[in-house]
Amino acid sequence: MRRALLLLVLFGPPVLASCSRDKAGNPADTTDPQVVILVPENGAEVIAGDNPIWARATDDHGIAKVEFYVDGGKIGEDTTSGGGNAYDYIWNAAGASPGSAHTIRVRAVDTSGNDAEASIAVTILHAGR
Repeated sequence: MRRALLLLVLFGPPVLASCSRDKAGNPADTTDPQVVILVPENGAEVIAGDNPIWARATDDHGIAKVEFYVDGGKIGEDTTSGGGNAYDYIWNAAGASPGSAHTIRVRAVDTSGNDAEASIAVTILHAGR
């Protein structure tokens, strides 16, 4: 009994290790997806109008959605891959000032809720170029 009390004092109560499992009893998915912005390229000049944003997102269990942000504000999302793990959204930058800099961020969320992000910087094309 003394030995058990000494162990409790030194090491605390025993902790049972457990492996997190999903509803089907499989090991839980803890791997983040991968995402990359394909269009536009980092540092690109884009028009003050409709600009396609294309991203590729992959995951070992599947992608639930890809969210698109400009300057921190969410502008939309795509929940269906157009093939080849490609996701897209059209950013209407019609009100943006020529020469203004903007950050495009894409966030991929997998079917288990894990997420990953990629971001680039673009500049609105000056008129007459």
